[in-house]
Amino acid sequence: MTLIPTINLRDRDVKAAKSLVITTIQYHASVGSPRIRFMTGRENEVQETIHNSFSKWVKESNPIKKLVKESVKHDGSFMVFLSDNIDVEFKVEVIQQEALSGDMDAQLLLGLMHLNGDGVNEDPKEALKWLKKSAAQGDVNAQLEVAKLLNQGKGVSKNDKEAIKWFALAAKNDNSEAQFYLGLMYLESDGTTRDVEKAYSWLDKSAKNGNSDAQLFIGNLLYEGKIIDKNVKTAAKLYRLAAKQNNVAAQMIVGELYFKGEGVDQNDKKALKWIKNAAEQDHPDAEYLLGQMYAKGRGVKQDFLEAVRWFNKAAEHGHYEAGIVSEALSN
Repeated sequence: MTLIPTINLRDRDVKAAKSLVITTIQYHASVGSPRIRFMTGRENEVQETIHNSFSKWVKESNPIKKLVKESVKHDGSFMVFLSDNIDVEFKVEVIQQEALSGDMDAQLLLGLMHLNGDGVNEDPKEALKWLKKSAAQGDVNAQLEVAKLLNQGKGVSKNDKEAIKWFALAAKNDNSEAQFYLGLMYLESDGTTRDVEKAYSWLDKSAKNGNSDAQLFIGNLLYEGKIIDKNVKTAAKLYRLAAKQNNVAAQMIVGELYFKGEGVDQNDKKALKWIKNAAEQDHPDAEYLLGQMYAKGRGVKQDFLEAVRWFNKAAEHGHYEAGIVSEALSN
């Protein structure tokens, strides 16, 4: 089954979201992708504005309106179907020419194409070259991609010092993903760049900007109480914010907190809701815990057949204890 490209707009302001929609549609049209999913969300005022404006953007924006055949609205997302006849101006050769002429959007597109091997040879070094050109002109998405490439060192020389520089540029432009990565680098570095205070500051900004990974990460820090003071109630609030954005790991944790009554009032019904959400997205721990809930009749009518089904799913996904239970039940 072909994976549908999925773009998250929920962490961006309205202007940045529109820019990313246009750039993404241009890129995927140029490489022949049939459809794209855009996650807009509707959890706050900015996300609601993006969701309500999206259809107008794809129908009326000159760079892309000819490329879009149809957009289908869902609750918190859109599926965009691209035209079978791609406008010649967005073909690979033209993107290359525009990139050579200094167009930063084309440079970003060309860099991403080389990064993923779409329409051109996969070449991380060539990707880095074009992404850097776009990043140097101020494109935040390019700055983020440059930083990630340098941080990961896949196909290019790893350079954490330069990665921090590019993450910082994108982070200062309010990119929540860059803020998250920058916080991680300051926290996890073993060298002179380690700075717990800076790390927490950037992670906190990312979380407040709606980044679910940052919300989950700070939640873990607060729950563990090793780097910052332990506060399970505040951790639970952050976990819930991340869970509402469909962060599967956070959904499992929220469910478990309700199951145990830790940091929240014990509530089997709410536990079932979040654990089932995570289990239905193949989270092994959630599948195992959901099996336990069906077996014990907690939050749901006792159902041993359903319990076995979820134990088997968890075992198939590598959960050790579920494997033991599943084997015992089958004998």
